[in-house]
Amino acid sequence: MKYSTRVFEADGKGEAEIFVTVNDTHYEGAKYFIAYYGLCDSKTINRYTKKGKCILDMKQATSKRFCPMEKEDCLFGIDRNLTISPLMAGEYGIQLCVVYDPLYEKPPIAYTNTRILAHKVTLASSSLAISSETPSLHGTILVYASLIILVFILLIAIIVYKCYTAQLSAELHGPVILDDQQRVAVKTPYDSKEARALFMEEVEGAKCVGRHPKLVAIIGTVMSDDFMHFVMEYCHHGNLKEYLAKRRNYMLGLQHRDIDLNAPMANIEGVDFEQVFTVEDIHRIASQACTGMAYLAQNSIIHNSLCARHVLITSDHSVKISDFGNITFENNSHKFELPTELTKWTAIEILKGSQPSPKSDVWSFGVLLWELSTVGGSPYHNTDNRNVLSLLEKGFRLPKVDNASLLLYQLMRELWCDSPDDRMTFAQLSSRLSYTIQQDYNASHRFVTIDRFAPYYVDSEEDTRTLPILPVPEPGKNNRRTSNDPAHLLSESERLLGFRR
Repeated sequence: MKYSTRVFEADGKGEAEIFVTVNDTHYEGAKYFIAYYGLCDSKTINRYTKKGKCILDMKQATSKRFCPMEKEDCLFGIDRNLTISPLMAGEYGIQLCVVYDPLYEKPPIAYTNTRILAHKVTLASSSLAISSETPSLHGTILVYASLIILVFILLIAIIVYKCYTAQLSAELHGPVILDDQQRVAVKTPYDSKEARALFMEEVEGAKCVGRHPKLVAIIGTVMSDDFMHFVMEYCHHGNLKEYLAKRRNYMLGLQHRDIDLNAPMANIEGVDFEQVFTVEDIHRIASQACTGMAYLAQNSIIHNSLCARHVLITSDHSVKISDFGNITFENNSHKFELPTELTKWTAIEILKGSQPSPKSDVWSFGVLLWELSTVGGSPYHNTDNRNVLSLLEKGFRLPKVDNASLLLYQLMRELWCDSPDDRMTFAQLSSRLSYTIQQDYNASHRFVTIDRFAPYYVDSEEDTRTLPILPVPEPGKNNRRTSNDPAHLLSESERLLGFRR
């Protein structure tokens, strides 16, 4: 008996064919042949294994019957191709038995009645990856079930960990980059019930906004002594309102010493340029704040509280939008409750009772630009919060100040259009700011000037809450303006710009 082999791939699995050649003349009178083939028994070692033979387990072996070439009345075919599928790692054996009488078909037995002595089969070389064993269906199901249970337990552990430690999602928020001293800011609620409610709203709002380079990074919350502490990125210079006030006072001190930094031959001895404020600073802070607000608008988030108090300044003078306790989402049907202290930064349509939109944040950004231009001035300084809406309805807007160029003030006025549809988006605003910065550059006027007698410099909002409430004019009556009417205080620059005749 002679044989040759071929290894190939079929239906995504390895297979081997054994071609058996039998010299029929040596087996005259044979009725048919039986080939037993399969994996050799690796557990059985005997003296035949070194002579090209091995023990073949009959329980695992495959058998095939085929006829001699000259037998025309044979019950079996003459195909002598034996297929091994799937092909597994190990040694294969084959034993060909000649059957002269079907009554004595059993093969020669060695050792026990389940093993026979067979020839080793040397398979042709192949680049196919042959598995060492074929996993059973039960084993496969068991493996997959174990993996599913493991993943489920892992997910439960992560959820429990995040719930108890209030850790924010790393996938959504990314890493937190602390300052050079690895400091964080910790905020704790006040004892009152209302303060605690506002505190929790801020925590939940911070979780919704995600993480962005121009938003204050929220690290998480920590429970200590039955109090929840809000841990966030530390911003060394505090909020923008205080930041501007410090630089305004320093600039006033320079003016008191008759130091004009815009003069060609300015005396800069003893000047701390870390404390001065320039026109470029106005543009830089406005541009960075616009980037942060554009991110919120892109995600359909409305801040509703944008003002200088809610913008933080880091140790490298970068801008971070903060205070997310009043955020809402676009197309939100819930009625928005306007915080009284934010009335002067709030868009006219919200004061009339409409729902907030990203365009209402655009209005607030215009007021923030005015705060920057005044280096921390208080908007509508001589007007009670209850009178703001009546002024806006009569067409009054914040006046132009010296540090705001005509281009910059014109941009502010476009952000204060009565209709939200007439205002630009934050993406458009970013482009307009870039254009304004390029056009506004003036080497001879780099540093801001402070009017020490300007009435809009007040220490706190408390100073404006005791002002009298102005009556709303009735139609048909003589509504002649008086010098006490804030609407009469529109600046001459408004007329020059064409906003008032």
